[in-house]
Amino acid sequence: MTRAAHRVLVALALLGAAAPSHAHAAPAARPQLTKAPALLEFVEAPYPEGADPNGATVQFKIQIAADGTIRSADIVGPPNAAFDVAAREAVLKFRFSPAEVDGKPSAITIDYRYTFAPRPVAPTTAITCFCPISPPLLSTTGCRR
Repeated sequence: MTRAAHRVLVALALLGAAAPSHAHAAPAARPQLTKAPALLEFVEAPYPEGADPNGATVQFKIQIAADGTIRSADIVGPPNAAFDVAAREAVLKFRFSPAEVDGKPSAITIDYRYTFAPRPVAPTTAITCFCPISPPLLSTTGCRR
């Protein structure tokens, strides 16, 4: 056998070994979400002291275990230190109903947004009126009779 013929036989043998033995097998079915997790226990985060009164939204990737407890909560949005800490502490205490994949309880990762509602700003000045006559009429200059 010539060297060239030997190379061809080796190449064909290697190609045959690399070929799948069951080329017509059906593709594996993709897992299907059959039941989405539902939030059962929400924990409200305290509004951070001295934080922006306009509120904020903190974005998370939350890993939910097959039993509905939180495995991890990773912040994925822009950083906002005071709000991030408060929201993460609350989210880690959430509880969900288990997600189901192909009808079986399964761990899952979801996107979640925790929103802090704007806080009303307290007035910085107070107007009081001490009038000897009842009822007083309030004006910008004081009480009128």
